[in-house]
Amino acid sequence: MKENLLKSVVMVCIVAMLFGVAPSVYASNIDSKEIVEAQFNRNFPDVAFADIYALATVELNYNVVEKDNIKIDYNFIPLVTIDGKRYAFFIPLVKGKDLVGYMVMGAVDGNYLMLELSFSEPAFTNYIIGESQKNTIIYKFPSWFIAKNGNEYSLISNNLEKHDISQNISAFSTSVVDMLVKSNEFNVQPTSSLYESVGLTNWQNFVPVYYGSTTYYGGWQDWLGPNYYNFVSQYWADRACGPTAAANAAYHMSVYKSGMGNLYYMPSLTRYLFTYHMYGVYQYVTPTDVGILYIDEMATKFKAYAASRGVNINGVFSGLPWNIVNVANYIKSGLSINSPVLLVTWNTAISGLAWHWVTITRYYRTDAGNRYITTSNRDCMKTYNLDVWVNEIGLYRGVIYFN
Repeated sequence: MKENLLKSVVMVCIVAMLFGVAPSVYASNIDSKEIVEAQFNRNFPDVAFADIYALATVELNYNVVEKDNIKIDYNFIPLVTIDGKRYAFFIPLVKGKDLVGYMVMGAVDGNYLMLELSFSEPAFTNYIIGESQKNTIIYKFPSWFIAKNGNEYSLISNNLEKHDISQNISAFSTSVVDMLVKSNEFNVQPTSSLYESVGLTNWQNFVPVYYGSTTYYGGWQDWLGPNYYNFVSQYWADRACGPTAAANAAYHMSVYKSGMGNLYYMPSLTRYLFTYHMYGVYQYVTPTDVGILYIDEMATKFKAYAASRGVNINGVFSGLPWNIVNVANYIKSGLSINSPVLLVTWNTAISGLAWHWVTITRYYRTDAGNRYITTSNRDCMKTYNLDVWVNEIGLYRGVIYFN
């Protein structure tokens, strides 16, 4: 299933390296939750601390398993637009005393919406916390953070560097405030509960590749390159998001779909052995200089890999019009038969998806009508708002699964 606005444009699937760091130790303010809540409600009378906390807890519970023991820290950091309007909060996520990531919760006039969720950026989370103590933090939906100090504006990069954008700050205006206030479709109330959920078997532990005491959520294309196991050059590793997504799907189907056991033939899931498997997939799902561009290209190449392993599979295509209902139904149809859904995006403002393939492991919808997908993206679990992805204007995007 695809949306194609300009199929003749050549795009490159080059993916930035993931910034890996050790967990950051973090201590909340010594004030009790009750004291923080009372102060919060005085400072931000248009929204309620209890509502935000409740909805953030619901969203967190949709995306972690109980054993992960990830909790919400109650010291919310206000986020503003470039003209100073507060419209969201940065919420640190902790596991014990360690930061593990963050959530951004939109909150305007009693309307709430999770805008971003990350479980794999402890150093970045800690950096934002530190910057918020001396600067105003501007948030440009969906993923840009800007430190404002007087008339100076600095964009905070994922590698914890600040870049002066004072002369170009107008480019970082956002319309998400209007979306929160005006659009009934996107307004999430704090009483939201799970309306429907469709996921792969064991989606919480999808493709649990391990290295020492670390367990990953699927593969990462950079493992193929010289920074890890040197199966290919960095040039080709940068273009291997498609083979990585396909390798994820191959392993899952080998375990959970009858007759497909040969799609993964390694004796275990160590990082090296899974990367060796990725390289085997890469021999057939071979990227060009512009990566794997289209879903039909992926279908042909992945079918060839499966055939080399003695397995007959076919891509499942849909000719229905591109809209949120049809795309959601297509994704659910794949997940419901234990077929991971591969998602490709060309241009997008959504962090982590531009010129990239990821693997969808779960779909869910709240009773407020908001749809989300859980994905394996660069060896981490990442959640995205499906409504935003489907409705965003772009050159090409698509989803495909195999059976």
